[in-house]
Amino acid sequence: MFEKKYSTIGLLVIAVLAFCVGWLSQKGFHGKEFTKHIERPSDYFETLSTEVEQVNDSWDELSKDIETVFNPKNADLLTAFKQSLRLEDYAQAMQEYQMVARTTPIDQHSVGVGEFKIILLQHLDLLIKTSAYNQFAELSEHYLSIYYDDIDVLLRLGAFNQTTASYAEAVAVYQLAKTYAYTDKNVLQVDQAINDFMLKSDAQLRSTESLPRLAMIYELMHKYNLLKSHHQLMQAKVYMTLGEWNSAETILKELLVDDVSSSTARRLLARIYSASSTNSNKSIAIENTYDEQIVLKKQRNQFLVQVEINGKDATLMIDTGASMTTLSQDAFEKMNDKHRFTLQGPRMFTTANGVVKGTVYRADTFGLGRFQLKDVQIAVLDFKMTEDLNGLLGMNILSNFRFYIDQNKALIYLSKRL
Repeated sequence: MFEKKYSTIGLLVIAVLAFCVGWLSQKGFHGKEFTKHIERPSDYFETLSTEVEQVNDSWDELSKDIETVFNPKNADLLTAFKQSLRLEDYAQAMQEYQMVARTTPIDQHSVGVGEFKIILLQHLDLLIKTSAYNQFAELSEHYLSIYYDDIDVLLRLGAFNQTTASYAEAVAVYQLAKTYAYTDKNVLQVDQAINDFMLKSDAQLRSTESLPRLAMIYELMHKYNLLKSHHQLMQAKVYMTLGEWNSAETILKELLVDDVSSSTARRLLARIYSASSTNSNKSIAIENTYDEQIVLKKQRNQFLVQVEINGKDATLMIDTGASMTTLSQDAFEKMNDKHRFTLQGPRMFTTANGVVKGTVYRADTFGLGRFQLKDVQIAVLDFKMTEDLNGLLGMNILSNFRFYIDQNKALIYLSKRL
């Protein structure tokens, strides 16, 4: 949720924390005899939801295929690992995964650990395919808390967020994956995943006429420097459809020096100038006024704004790097009208402390100045804030508006997007 700025020191701190987790896990196993899982009781499947039953049915077929391909040196450990995944005992599964990683010589990791990695990735794919979102969130959280820079799992987390229509969270994950793309192969993987994400998101949100949300995705992608020139052309077309000619013109002028996109950029600019000349003698007819202005409170280099969530006052910090508006766990617990929040489920978020799991709720109403929004998603995360601050105002709210923050006057100007 927080805009992530990576430094050498920050990455070293994360690496040290990851090492400590691995060392503590190793200490927990030292001197202990490994014990296999017992068979699940006969009535186990009767307690499972339909989605988990689908996972287990698919997992049975997958396990047969894997057993014909692999001849693991430690068959007992591999069997136990698969059983832990079946039982959704993901903490145990990760202990088994780490055990094989520690006991396999470095020069044999691609074979020894690779067998477990393939099983893990295919299980994550099954969880997405069968819409077992709670299980996916839990397993990916366990894995990424240790192997935080694993490109394969991060890209699946991005796909998971897109499947759940959590587009802004997907953008944050792809930005993180781009940061950890250390090899040429990883760079190609991430670029392909980003391209697929943008093409699918553009097609889906255009078909549902959710253009303000689509514009927000492009703006976040641009902020994290994830857009290629053909994506920028798509972004300009969204702005043109929304009537935001100035934003479209700015993008297209930048593309005039791009060998691949320059000709298309010229054609689109000609359309903008032609349309604007019909309505005005100016080169571009731009509406520079805003419908609302709200006084902000400055706190150091940040700005706080008063909002209403389900009719209750809250103070949020404006964070254009936050994908979703967020309340701290403490602030959420103090609200006495929780019945007006609809539970949406767990979600993985990218924060300054890495990828963490939070809970998403849908609020009936959200007030910002004189504007009222309905059915707004709010994330609840366990983080500490100052006493006079309840959370963050993110782009899932701000993307509904054209807005401008005057830092000298401590004002935010707003106009509702079409």
